[in-house]
Amino acid sequence: IRTALLDAAGRQVILRGLQHHSLQDVDYYGREVKPDDYPLMASWGFTTLRVATSWSKIEPKKGQYNGPYLQQIKGVMDAAHKAGLTVILEWHQDLWGRCAVDKTSSFAVNANGAPDWTCPPGFKPTSTLDSWTVFDNLWANKGGLQDAFIAAWLRVLKEVGSHPALLGLDVINEPQGTGGSPALERDKLFPAWRRIVPALRKGGAKGLFFLDATIMRNETMEMHTEPLDTMGPDLVFAPHLYSGWLLMYVLNRPVPAEEKRRDFTSALKQAAALRLPMWNGEWGVNLNLDTSLQNLWTHVSMEDEYLVGSSYWAFQKAVPGQGDASI
Repeated sequence: IRTALLDAAGRQVILRGLQHHSLQDVDYYGREVKPDDYPLMASWGFTTLRVATSWSKIEPKKGQYNGPYLQQIKGVMDAAHKAGLTVILEWHQDLWGRCAVDKTSSFAVNANGAPDWTCPPGFKPTSTLDSWTVFDNLWANKGGLQDAFIAAWLRVLKEVGSHPALLGLDVINEPQGTGGSPALERDKLFPAWRRIVPALRKGGAKGLFFLDATIMRNETMEMHTEPLDTMGPDLVFAPHLYSGWLLMYVLNRPVPAEEKRRDFTSALKQAAALRLPMWNGEWGVNLNLDTSLQNLWTHVSMEDEYLVGSSYWAFQKAVPGQGDASI
């Protein structure tokens, strides 16, 4: 079973990507991308931008879409196309959105993605993990939340779905939910994919569909697998091969090379079980560590060894003291 991404002629394609998140709706600073940056990224050898979009900007009030923001998305795609870059439009979120995280939590500044109206009325989170219950509502279409998610995606595609730079859609970043593997994938996420992906296709979505692994797979390297190619062609498994996000960014310790190799081999085995090609949808290194360049070289060398493309987190012109350590 192949895990390589192939073009129409059967040739292997290795997408060399960068995360672009100047359109992301966040409470911290340092997300600037200027017009001259697009040809700069292309000159470095990158071919693809994974462009983060935020539902909170797309549909700030239920049923009311933000035309100027949709034009911003189009503007980024225009600039990418002019520089010879392709675009994967990514529905970004961290901790669901601001409404799903306790405002006194140290993680509150990181919460972004979904608009406040997507949380249940009277929802009062007391733990970071409470955001997972809102994901459950999305997977189960409780209160029509999944319908609204699909409708918002289709509104974006109405604006840019035929754009020449568009390579595909990253349906939602790092999906979450209660229960853990295998129940989360088997009983919630995969059934939702089987409804969402055909609905987007029926609505005119073209190109590739990148399906992220659940966020816990980023830490445990484990997940439930079953064939997903029955949903149709052009699906890509897109796990995030940080190989230990908490170890690297919270504990400030480098990821050992053997852990990195275990991550690559497990992800490729999972892709084969899903019967999908694989692309490393996101990875980074902690630049605050003395070993950061060595860690980066270890990862890139393994990408070359396994012939796996990726999107590096991230391109950013950071404001001093803001942003994050992976830039």
